[in-house]
Amino acid sequence: MKATFKRNPARPDVYDIQETVKFPFTFCRVSRPRADWLTRQGATWVLESWVHNQKAVFTGLRPLSIPGHYKGDILINDVKHRLRIEHEPGDPIVCITIQRLRKPRKPVKMAY
Repeated sequence: MKATFKRNPARPDVYDIQETVKFPFTFCRVSRPRADWLTRQGATWVLESWVHNQKAVFTGLRPLSIPGHYKGDILINDVKHRLRIEHEPGDPIVCITIQRLRKPRKPVKMAY
């Protein structure tokens, strides 16, 4: 799943979805971490969103080797997904990709 979000002019830290795609949330907030435990785990940004007044997404975003790209993990229907975000501070556009984490296959035991 991939979606593009655009900055909300009334709330500069909130981004609204721009496409009509099936996505777990329709807006998100990107902000600096306020809790020490997030920064200790390497988060430089925090992504959060709400659905029906309940927090649906809350994840610390850790930087990747590509400048402006960050990763985090979220749960969707109790299944862990990897979230990748392209975000430059001050940029009015945020691109978010969500990918389901698959369990690795069990290694095949070879008979000798």
